[in-house]
Amino acid sequence: MTAWHLTVGYQYDGSGDEWEILFDTVEEVRQNPLLVAEKAGVCQEDAKAYLLSPPAITIREGQPLGLSSVVLLASGGEPGRRTKERLARAFILLLMERMAEMDININVSAA
Repeated sequence: MTAWHLTVGYQYDGSGDEWEILFDTVEEVRQNPLLVAEKAGVCQEDAKAYLLSPPAITIREGQPLGLSSVVLLASGGEPGRRTKERLARAFILLLMERMAEMDININVSAA
């Protein structure tokens, strides 16, 4: 299984709303499977199935130790796993672009 862990990074305005903005932006991107599919180079049906199936994308508010995060998972054997990984990376790129437009950086780690 491949997992990506996203958190709010250094941001410029310090408004304190960055977590809510991140969570709202996750939902905005999740609701646009065509955009994610195009970015990933896969069909829209695969994108929709991945984006809307739990636990592919999980918002973890205040866990652990009061830290919030967004977690994306890609598991399973080939060829499905490769498609899920492409979709996860495309999702992250779109999320980073949207957050950068609002001058908010996010940290991404993969394991």
